[in-house]
Amino acid sequence: MGMKEHQLFPTRVYSERLDRLTEARTALVSDVMNLVDPVGSSPPLNHTREDLEHRTEPHWRIFFAELDRIVDGIAASLHPTWVERSLHSWGLVFRSTEDWPSNFQSIHAHAQATFSSVCYLQVPDELAATGVGGTLLRNPLANIHHRYYDVDYVRFDPAELTVVVFPGFLEHLPERPLTDLRFAAPRVVIATDYCYY
Repeated sequence: MGMKEHQLFPTRVYSERLDRLTEARTALVSDVMNLVDPVGSSPPLNHTREDLEHRTEPHWRIFFAELDRIVDGIAASLHPTWVERSLHSWGLVFRSTEDWPSNFQSIHAHAQATFSSVCYLQVPDELAATGVGGTLLRNPLANIHHRYYDVDYVRFDPAELTVVVFPGFLEHLPERPLTDLRFAAPRVVIATDYCYY
């Protein structure tokens, strides 16, 4: 399918479906679930440590090779040309809407990152059916544009094996469903920050 470039705001956002991860998806989801749920944690955690990039299993090597290809491709246009990069990556699990803070509490940015990404590994049927549970990106000029009735947020639908890449300074949040739900299978995403120097 290839990478799509979205000129949504004064900055670009990118998305791509990672079909090469189809066979690795089950193992990736299983690993994230096992890493999120350490025995005896109370309350249950909903995120892994920020060190998934150090995993050496073949499915993780495939995942990061694909993500590196995409984000390094985007970073190729940076000036001056980058000479080093670092990344850190973590998994998030949402078993129900109780795992979501309210939308206004969860808006955030990753200002230290050149680019941030969200990859949807597993999307509950309850979210896929309604089209909610994706990622909301806030217009960086929302305060100015609000006066002119322009768009404050753009939503990327949660689609399995789709990655969304955006500048780290862009405020964003996981979109919380409006009704309380417990999912038959959890929402599992991998977030990754890339820093180019």
